[in-house]
Amino acid sequence: MDLTFRTIKIDGYRGRHFELVMPADEDHAVFVMDGNTGKTTTIELLRWCLRYRESKAEGNFNHMWAHSTYVLDHAIEGRQECTIQVEFVDEESNHYKFERKTIGEHRREREHENNSGDLIESVSDSLEINRGQNVITGDDVNELLNSKFRLRVSAEYCCFDGEKARDMIRMASSRVHELIELIRQRTTHSQVQKYLDMLDELKDRLLFESEATLSDRAQKITEGKLRKLKRDRDEVRNTILGLEDDKAVYEQETSKLKDEIDELTGKIRDAKSEKVGLKVELENRRDQLKAEMARTREEVYKNCRIWVDLSSYDLAIKVKEKVRERGKFPQPYHGDLIELCLEEPPTCQICGRLLDEESVEQIRQLSQQVASHEIQTFLSSSIFSEDIEYDPKEDRIRIREISKELKEVEKDYRIITLDTEDEKMFHSKTALSRKLGEFQDLLGQIKERLKTEKEVLRMYEDDIEQVYSRSEAFKQNKPLLDKIEELQQSLELAHENMRKRTIEVIGEVISKAVSNILGKRFSAILTEEGGLMLGEDGYYNPEVGGYSGRLILSYLFAETMSQVNPIIIDTPVGNIGSHRDALAKHLTDNHSQVILLCLPTELAGFAEHFYSSFDAMQVITNEE
Repeated sequence: MDLTFRTIKIDGYRGRHFELVMPADEDHAVFVMDGNTGKTTTIELLRWCLRYRESKAEGNFNHMWAHSTYVLDHAIEGRQECTIQVEFVDEESNHYKFERKTIGEHRREREHENNSGDLIESVSDSLEINRGQNVITGDDVNELLNSKFRLRVSAEYCCFDGEKARDMIRMASSRVHELIELIRQRTTHSQVQKYLDMLDELKDRLLFESEATLSDRAQKITEGKLRKLKRDRDEVRNTILGLEDDKAVYEQETSKLKDEIDELTGKIRDAKSEKVGLKVELENRRDQLKAEMARTREEVYKNCRIWVDLSSYDLAIKVKEKVRERGKFPQPYHGDLIELCLEEPPTCQICGRLLDEESVEQIRQLSQQVASHEIQTFLSSSIFSEDIEYDPKEDRIRIREISKELKEVEKDYRIITLDTEDEKMFHSKTALSRKLGEFQDLLGQIKERLKTEKEVLRMYEDDIEQVYSRSEAFKQNKPLLDKIEELQQSLELAHENMRKRTIEVIGEVISKAVSNILGKRFSAILTEEGGLMLGEDGYYNPEVGGYSGRLILSYLFAETMSQVNPIIIDTPVGNIGSHRDALAKHLTDNHSQVILLCLPTELAGFAEHFYSSFDAMQVITNEE
């Protein structure tokens, strides 16, 4: 999807106040910005806005120097309001204006407690389409930007900087499975999914035609059941898609946090101070004790049901039987009948008479007694018990011992004082570890919920299948429906083969681009086993090409991963020396719009390729 950015306006975020206006008569835009003028802030605000929907945005702003850092202006006391506005047009010349507004207060004392300093009151998004013809707010903004333009999955790559390049290089050489998972998401072909959806529609149409042979009343009841089941099934499917997106985001974040913690751990380990060494030992012992405590408690929780007296099981069984006997929770099909009765005009589905207001009210009250699917499952299941001997005494004693030792270790750890730099490293590692723990907890919750939702989806699909299987008319079309299922399986296999071929194509495209920029001796390889590596004279290794070569390689990887055009680049050339000219030509050839946020030292031999005259180059200063 080709987009063209028109303006990016930042007002208040991290103390920045400026507007980037793209030249109307130029394909590309160059903004000259000194250090501390907002280059990185611009890139990371765009990522933050595109990646996180309104309800997920708070606490998820990441800066290149810290994770979950402040977004408000630290120099302002009291309540403040910050906004970022981004205007762009699509291929059909539709105009969009996105705005994210954040209201809150920055408190410096919170920073000393390993917090960001921000106390966010609200984050709110809006998207104005075609200058007010349509206005969308809330999470729907991010959902539309992602579904229509794939901006959520492209945010990491169309907003490019050296820090992102470093993350890509590390992932490409040391976290191959995560790299391939990103590529798998990128190579999900919408056309194949479209065919699969069309086959689902065909299957539904055949089943609908089968139901036409049923009696009117039976057909109406069956249609009501199917309508509700399919509506609920589709809601679960949409929930699963959202959770999969969230899972991918948090997996990437935890990966980056682990890398940063490893890097800090190495620096701490290399410190020569004896106190640092002792503190590291205590920290390691503390982590070991915490892990052992968690394992022991998990063992206790896992076996806790065995302690319950069997009479309690009997009581639970009696309660379930009592509930079923009194009919407080009718069977699920009653819910379908109730819905059909309340459709206009309200008609009894048993005797066929029209219902008066009093009867309608009674049925509405009855609808409140219909149990959820989970309750029905619970009522119909048996109470599980196992005759396993388990004595928690030893585990309880061990937990007390661990707790006692942990307190001693914590005490010794706290009393060790370090130099300012060493202490700063420890605080940074503690903050990162805390954030990693939060992300891992969230990731665990997302995975558990995904597992549950997929099980619920399976149950809905089974229920739909059962409704169909009870119909004799359905059985007549069973051979044709089986053929549709077979075709769907063939398409899914083709989809997998297409994914593998796409990975090969991506590797070939990257390799060709590497040769064009670095010279014929250089190439690249992308495999599911070894990841992405630069090669020289047929020798592939993560260290080939130096920093300059790996930075160019990460540019090329980002281009293949992004599903939108343009590319917005913070400090574009960094340590790239003699290949500046070739990189500039590559970018102008492959992107309809390139937006550069350059240091003054990056203009020679590079930025001049992106503008026709000096008037088209804008200078942004701290005063703007």
